[in-house]
Amino acid sequence: MSWLQNELTAYFQDRDVRHVYVDEFLNEWLATQIKVLREQRDLKQTQLENLAGLPQGSINKLEDVTNFEWDLLTLKKLAEAFDVPLDVSFTTFGQRLWEMENFGRSALERVPFTKDPVFLNKTCPVPIDQSPTLLLDALREELKQKKEPTQLPPPEKAQTATRVPLDRQANSVTEKLFAA
Repeated sequence: MSWLQNELTAYFQDRDVRHVYVDEFLNEWLATQIKVLREQRDLKQTQLENLAGLPQGSINKLEDVTNFEWDLLTLKKLAEAFDVPLDVSFTTFGQRLWEMENFGRSALERVPFTKDPVFLNKTCPVPIDQSPTLLLDALREELKQKKEPTQLPPPEKAQTATRVPLDRQANSVTEKLFAA
Protein backbone atom coordinates (compact mmCIF):
# COMPACT_ATOMS: atom_id res chain seq x y z
CA MET A 1 0.00 0.00 0.00
CA SER A 2 1.37 3.42 -0.94
CA TRP A 3 1.98 6.18 1.57
CA LEU A 4 -0.97 8.16 0.14
CA GLN A 5 -3.36 5.23 0.39
CA ASN A 6 -2.14 4.38 3.87
CA GLU A 7 -2.60 7.95 5.12
CA LEU A 8 -5.96 8.47 3.45
CA THR A 9 -7.47 5.20 4.63
CA ALA A 10 -6.77 6.39 8.18
CA TYR A 11 -8.21 9.90 7.54
CA PHE A 12 -11.19 8.50 5.65
CA GLN A 13 -12.45 6.82 8.82
CA ASP A 14 -13.98 10.24 9.62
CA ARG A 15 -17.09 10.76 7.45
CA ASP A 16 -16.77 14.56 7.15
CA VAL A 17 -13.07 14.39 6.29
CA ARG A 18 -13.54 11.82 3.52
CA HIS A 19 -16.41 13.73 1.90
CA VAL A 20 -14.59 17.07 1.97
CA TYR A 21 -11.44 15.44 0.61
CA VAL A 22 -13.14 13.68 -2.31
CA ASP A 23 -15.19 16.81 -3.12
CA GLU A 24 -12.00 18.84 -3.40
CA PHE A 25 -10.37 16.11 -5.47
CA LEU A 26 -13.38 16.06 -7.82
CA ASN A 27 -12.96 19.80 -8.41
CA GLU A 28 -9.25 19.32 -9.11
CA TRP A 29 -9.96 16.36 -11.41
CA LEU A 30 -12.58 18.22 -13.47
CA ALA A 31 -10.60 21.45 -13.76
CA THR A 32 -7.43 19.61 -14.71
CA GLN A 33 -9.19 17.31 -17.16
CA ILE A 34 -10.78 20.27 -18.96
CA LYS A 35 -7.33 21.82 -19.35
CA VAL A 36 -5.73 18.53 -20.43
CA LEU A 37 -8.44 17.84 -23.03
CA ARG A 38 -8.20 21.41 -24.34
CA GLU A 39 -4.41 21.15 -24.65
CA GLN A 40 -4.67 17.66 -26.17
CA ARG A 41 -6.78 19.22 -28.95
CA ASP A 42 -4.49 22.27 -29.32
CA LEU A 43 -7.30 24.67 -28.44
CA LYS A 44 -7.01 28.08 -26.85
CA GLN A 45 -9.49 28.91 -24.08
CA THR A 46 -11.41 31.26 -26.36
CA GLN A 47 -11.64 28.60 -29.08
CA LEU A 48 -13.09 26.10 -26.61
CA GLU A 49 -15.56 28.71 -25.35
CA ASN A 50 -16.75 29.25 -28.93
CA LEU A 51 -17.02 25.50 -29.62
CA ALA A 52 -18.98 24.93 -26.41
CA GLY A 53 -21.08 28.08 -26.71
CA LEU A 54 -19.86 29.40 -23.37
CA PRO A 55 -19.42 33.04 -22.34
CA GLN A 56 -15.99 34.69 -22.55
CA GLY A 57 -13.84 33.87 -19.50
CA SER A 58 -15.72 30.66 -18.68
CA ILE A 59 -12.91 28.25 -19.48
CA ASN A 60 -10.44 30.18 -17.33
CA LYS A 61 -12.83 29.76 -14.38
CA LEU A 62 -13.55 26.10 -15.16
CA GLU A 63 -9.82 25.29 -15.33
CA ASP A 64 -9.28 26.82 -11.88
CA VAL A 65 -8.90 23.97 -9.36
CA THR A 66 -10.44 26.13 -6.63
CA ASN A 67 -13.66 26.49 -8.66
CA PHE A 68 -16.66 24.83 -7.02
CA GLU A 69 -19.31 26.05 -9.44
CA TRP A 70 -19.92 23.12 -11.78
CA ASP A 71 -23.17 22.50 -13.52
CA LEU A 72 -24.19 19.54 -15.61
CA LEU A 73 -25.28 21.59 -18.63
CA THR A 74 -21.84 23.22 -18.92
CA LEU A 75 -20.11 19.85 -18.61
CA LYS A 76 -22.40 18.45 -21.35
CA LYS A 77 -21.48 21.37 -23.62
CA LEU A 78 -17.80 20.74 -22.99
CA ALA A 79 -18.21 17.02 -23.67
CA GLU A 80 -19.80 17.82 -27.02
CA ALA A 81 -17.05 20.35 -27.83
CA PHE A 82 -14.40 17.72 -26.99
CA ASP A 83 -16.43 15.09 -28.93
CA VAL A 84 -16.48 12.68 -26.00
CA PRO A 85 -19.32 11.39 -23.84
CA LEU A 86 -19.75 12.78 -20.34
CA ASP A 87 -19.56 10.15 -17.61
CA VAL A 88 -21.37 11.09 -14.39
CA SER A 89 -21.60 8.28 -11.88
CA PHE A 90 -21.48 7.37 -8.23
CA THR A 91 -18.40 5.48 -7.12
CA THR A 92 -16.73 4.01 -4.05
CA PHE A 93 -14.16 5.62 -1.79
CA GLY A 94 -11.78 2.81 -2.70
CA GLN A 95 -12.14 3.69 -6.39
CA ARG A 96 -11.58 7.37 -5.57
CA LEU A 97 -8.38 6.48 -3.68
CA TRP A 98 -7.17 4.59 -6.73
CA GLU A 99 -7.94 7.62 -8.95
CA MET A 100 -6.06 9.91 -6.55
CA GLU A 101 -3.05 7.61 -6.66
CA ASN A 102 -3.09 7.51 -10.48
CA PHE A 103 -3.93 11.18 -11.06
CA GLY A 104 -2.02 12.53 -14.04
CA ARG A 105 -2.25 13.58 -17.66
CA SER A 106 -2.51 10.03 -19.05
CA ALA A 107 -5.45 9.27 -16.73
CA LEU A 108 -7.25 12.42 -17.91
CA GLU A 109 -6.73 12.32 -21.68
CA ARG A 110 -9.54 11.04 -23.91
CA VAL A 111 -9.52 10.59 -27.66
CA PRO A 112 -12.29 12.26 -29.65
CA PHE A 113 -14.77 10.14 -31.58
CA THR A 114 -12.81 10.51 -34.82
CA LYS A 115 -9.80 8.82 -33.21
CA ASP A 116 -11.68 6.24 -31.13
CA PRO A 117 -10.37 2.84 -32.30
CA VAL A 118 -13.80 1.23 -31.89
CA PHE A 119 -15.21 3.49 -34.60
CA LEU A 120 -12.30 3.73 -37.02
CA ASN A 121 -13.10 2.57 -40.56
CA LYS A 122 -16.80 2.16 -39.86
CA THR A 123 -19.36 3.35 -42.38
CA CYS A 124 -22.81 4.72 -41.75
CA PRO A 125 -25.67 2.53 -43.16
CA VAL A 126 -27.64 5.67 -44.16
CA PRO A 127 -26.17 8.63 -46.07
CA ILE A 128 -25.11 11.36 -43.65
CA ASP A 129 -27.19 13.98 -45.46
CA GLN A 130 -30.39 12.26 -44.36
CA SER A 131 -32.07 13.40 -41.18
CA PRO A 132 -31.16 11.83 -37.81
CA THR A 133 -34.73 10.48 -37.60
CA LEU A 134 -34.28 8.51 -40.82
CA LEU A 135 -30.95 7.21 -39.56
CA LEU A 136 -32.50 6.05 -36.28
CA ASP A 137 -35.41 4.44 -38.15
CA ALA A 138 -32.97 2.57 -40.40
CA LEU A 139 -30.95 1.37 -37.41
CA ARG A 140 -34.09 0.22 -35.58
CA GLU A 141 -35.20 -1.71 -38.68
CA GLU A 142 -31.78 -3.31 -38.97
CA LEU A 143 -31.94 -4.36 -35.30
CA LYS A 144 -35.45 -5.84 -35.73
CA GLN A 145 -34.19 -8.06 -38.55
CA LYS A 146 -31.28 -9.41 -36.55
CA LYS A 147 -31.73 -11.99 -33.82
CA GLU A 148 -28.55 -11.03 -31.95
CA PRO A 149 -27.06 -7.59 -31.39
CA THR A 150 -24.09 -6.69 -33.53
CA GLN A 151 -20.83 -7.41 -31.76
CA LEU A 152 -18.20 -4.70 -32.09
CA PRO A 153 -14.67 -5.90 -32.73
CA PRO A 154 -12.29 -5.38 -29.81
CA PRO A 155 -10.27 -2.16 -30.03
CA GLU A 156 -6.62 -2.35 -30.98
CA LYS A 157 -4.66 -3.12 -27.82
CA ALA A 158 -1.90 -0.72 -28.82
CA GLN A 159 -4.33 2.18 -29.16
CA THR A 160 -6.47 1.89 -26.05
CA ALA A 161 -6.47 0.28 -22.64
CA THR A 162 -8.99 -2.41 -21.77
CA ARG A 163 -11.76 -0.95 -19.66
CA VAL A 164 -12.97 -3.09 -16.80
CA PRO A 165 -16.64 -2.66 -15.81
CA LEU A 166 -16.81 -0.18 -12.93
CA ASP A 167 -18.26 -2.60 -10.39
CA ARG A 168 -15.51 -5.16 -11.04
CA GLN A 169 -12.89 -2.42 -11.22
CA ALA A 170 -13.99 -0.90 -7.94
CA ASN A 171 -13.96 -4.28 -6.19
CA SER A 172 -10.55 -5.10 -7.64
CA VAL A 173 -9.12 -1.71 -6.63
CA THR A 174 -10.64 -1.91 -3.17
CA GLU A 175 -9.21 -5.39 -2.67
CA LYS A 176 -5.76 -4.14 -3.74
CA LEU A 177 -5.98 -1.08 -1.51
CA PHE A 178 -6.96 -2.96 1.58
CA ALA A 179 -4.89 -6.11 1.06
CA ALA A 180 -2.80 -6.90 4.08
